[in-house]
Amino acid sequence: MGCRQNDRRKAVEPCSIVIFGATGDLTARKLFPAFYHLCRDGHMPSPFRIIGFARREKTDAEWRSELRLALDQFSRTKPVDEKVWAEFSKNVFYCRGDITEAEPYQKLEQQLTSFGSEPLRRNILFYLATMPSQFGEVVEHLHQTGLLHRDATGGWQRIVVEKPFGHDLPSALTLNHELTRHAHEQQVFRIDHYLGKE
Repeated sequence: MGCRQNDRRKAVEPCSIVIFGATGDLTARKLFPAFYHLCRDGHMPSPFRIIGFARREKTDAEWRSELRLALDQFSRTKPVDEKVWAEFSKNVFYCRGDITEAEPYQKLEQQLTSFGSEPLRRNILFYLATMPSQFGEVVEHLHQTGLLHRDATGGWQRIVVEKPFGHDLPSALTLNHELTRHAHEQQVFRIDHYLGKE
């Protein structure tokens, strides 16, 4: 007998999604096709914003153009619906910065504030598509900039990591400690493709 999902979904709150390491393969091949399909199927919140954070110099328009080309290659449905893309891409922005420096995080905070919506500034999903060795530094900067709160009131923040989570128990515990210095365990979501392998 098949499992049936409850048709009544919890309402999705307006939020911003910040992708660190946004110019990598993960974003082009997996994340943006997934976000595009969520938008196409009416499952993205209203309003929402997606900000790509990476070192390379790009404008919003240049990054959107790159993502549009990636959709042609990696979308599971083709052709891409131009009307959906036009509406979706209005919500996509780029923030240039080195994750090891404090100043770009201040620029990120200003960008989030510029959206003019308190939920878009307070409800934030941080997607760490970076090397695991950089997790702790990103979390530290987010906390110092006031973007990540362990005890958030009037909003929420989540951290998503999608990488091999350490190579043994001690390294996994070290990574976990770095992620939870400024966030509760309930705020951290881990995707580890290697857990099912020998």
